[in-house]
Amino acid sequence: MLRGIPKGSVHNGGRIAFGPDKMLYAGTGETGDTGLAQDKESLAGKILRMTPDGEPVHGNPEADSVVYSYGHRNVQGLAWDKDKRLWAAEFGQDTWDELNLIEPGGNYGWPEVEGKEGESGFIDPVAQWKTSEASPSGIAYAKGSIWMAGLRGERLWRIPLSGDSAKEPYAEPQAFLEEEHGRLRTVVSAGERPPVAGHQQHGRTGHAEVRGRQGPPGGGGVARPPARHVGGSTAGVQFLRGAVRSGAQAHLGRAAAAGAEPGGSRRRRSGPGADRPHFRQGHRPGPGARRRLWAGRRPTGGERPGRRRAGPPAATHGPPAARPGSAVPGPASAVRGRPCPSRTPCSTGPAPGSP
Repeated sequence: MLRGIPKGSVHNGGRIAFGPDKMLYAGTGETGDTGLAQDKESLAGKILRMTPDGEPVHGNPEADSVVYSYGHRNVQGLAWDKDKRLWAAEFGQDTWDELNLIEPGGNYGWPEVEGKEGESGFIDPVAQWKTSEASPSGIAYAKGSIWMAGLRGERLWRIPLSGDSAKEPYAEPQAFLEEEHGRLRTVVSAGERPPVAGHQQHGRTGHAEVRGRQGPPGGGGVARPPARHVGGSTAGVQFLRGAVRSGAQAHLGRAAAAGAEPGGSRRRRSGPGADRPHFRQGHRPGPGARRRLWAGRRPTGGERPGRRRAGPPAATHGPPAARPGSAVPGPASAVRGRPCPSRTPCSTGPAPGSP
């Protein structure tokens, strides 16, 4: 446990995350006292790096301190890219919100500068936005980009990366889902897993599969979910409205553990046809599946299991007709290896090998 982080009525940061080095990182705000951001003795207006027990980590700028970078106003999002570089989203004051690439011991300028000023001794942000377009919150890395949720901006931002710190960003940020879902609280990477195939309302939060209209090149699809959905996924990330995630994934996990499809019945089928392949409601099996369904069950004499034909069978299902001078038996006889097509006992007795 780490003590001594100042608190205030505003600008308290609060984002925490474990990094690829298994250390705990925390973003703090300057609590409204702007001078604390430049004070290295204070834990306000900083990004902190520590052990899971709250102790300073070897490799920090100062050996006996958990301060990793300073000069921040109000850190809201933390994420690492594939090269294990740390990124942070930060509230500006009145002019610019920022996305910063974090360097150990770096000074990010607040309150001396806001946004890209190019002043010596301070690190400029990689990207900046007007506060009405962003007011950033949670961020995540996926598909070669940083994705940033916007609160006041009510949109999801994509910031393409080049992998070269001197040439970031690779392209101008792109906005998605603008004013479609209100304030977006956070965004998390969905990795390479398939999207969640279900939705469950849970208060003001939710989770939904989103697919549809064309998204950014190489970034997957982006779509407009139904109005009742208040969350979703796009291009390998899931966006959430509200401060907590819904119970949808837990619901799906319980259903899977019980051997049922999400949203389906848990009862086991029994009785006739229980061993047949099961298809979801509304799903029509293809020709191959239908052939496999009846494989090994094809009846003889043109009859299907469970049905009785009224009258004699059609001529096409009987034995071949006798031709003049041929030795082929007539329709009342048994054909070797087949049951008699007639419903009366065959005149010549059962076929050889039959019971």
